[in-house]
Parts: sequence; C-alpha cells; structure tokens
Amino acid sequence: MNKKTLWLALAAVALAAATGWFAYTRYNLFKMQALDQRKVDTSVFIRKQAAKLTAADFSSAKPGQSQKIFDNLWASVQSPDYVRIKAWDTDYKIVYSNLPELIGQRFADNNEVKQALAGETPLLLEDSEDLKAEHFSEREYAELTEAYIPLMDKEKVFGVIEVYQQTAALSEAAKAKTTKTVLPVAVVVLAVWAGIALAVRRV
Repeated sequence: MNKKTLWLALAAVALAAATGWFAYTRYNLFKMQALDQRKVDTSVFIRKQAAKLTAADFSSAKPGQSQKIFDNLWASVQSPDYVRIKAWDTDYKIVYSNLPELIGQRFADNNEVKQALAGETPLLLEDSEDLKAEHFSEREYAELTEAYIPLMDKEKVFGVIEVYQQTAALSEAAKAKTTKTVLPVAVVVLAVWAGIALAVRRV
C-alpha cells in the first residue's frame, strides 16, 4: 500500500468514525427527549384516568370495591403500548396489579416508589436484564419504560400508580429523527472525502 492509498484509507476511517459518533450521540439525544416527553404525557394521562381514585381505594377496608375501581382504571389504560400496571399504597405494598399474584406483596426497597411518595415522577428505561424483583413477568419484553405517578390530595400523596410501556415506537421515532439529521451530514462527509481523495491524487 503506497502512502496515497494509506492516507485515503485513514481519512475514510476517521470520517466514518466521526459520522458514526455523531449518529450515536444524536440517537441518544433524541431518545432522551422522547423519554422526557413520555414522562410528561404518561403523567397527565394516568392522572386523568385515575382522577376518581381516593386514599380509601388504596386501603384494604373495601377490597372488593377497590378491585373493581382498579380494574376499571386498567381497562381505560390497557393498550398495545401500556402492558402492565401496579398500584402502591404508602407502605410500599402493591394493592393492585393486572398480575393478581403480586397483590399484597411489599417491596420496601423500591427507590422509585419512595421518590413518587415524595411527590416526584420517576421514569426509568430498563431492559430485561435490569428488572427488579417484582418485575419477573416483564422479562418477556426486551425493553420497557416504567413510570411512577404519585396521586395527591391537597398536596399529600395517598398512592402511586406504576405503568409499563413498550419502547418500540419511541425507539423508531428516535431512529427516524437520527436518519433525517445524519443523512445530510453523511453527504457532506462523503464530499469532503472525495475532495481529499482528489487532492491526494494530484500530489
């Protein structure tokens, strides 16, 4: 390999690496933006659907009645996007889930529930390898977002609704934005490489 060919090869590698890095960072940025928007949209949607819930619904005083109320909530939420739901009381106990075997279990080490009980709205992006102990049933999904929505009465949290959503549409949207952004850059990079190649050959 002569020096001209070597320089062209090195230039091609450098430009390809720079373009790849740019595409990777753009994709991550667009996905983070989509996650931030999902957090807002999910919070608004769940609070709207759960507007009739009260603190009494999260107690065990009327389990049959509460079960029906939560069933109705799940019926209004469930879709190809929303695949799981849990309702937590203020003692870190699951008082409702569309997976009945989880009802009544307590997970005091759930930091996201702790944040939600403090009035925050955590949203996590997790794959099947990172799921918590109570998430065994979600391992069938490659990747999910989980959002914890605090429900409040006079600024006091009386319960938390946790929902799981698939990320396929979110990822595809991020990929589409990345392609739209990177394609013009790739064209410019190709033109730069062609210019370098032409200059090297003339030397």
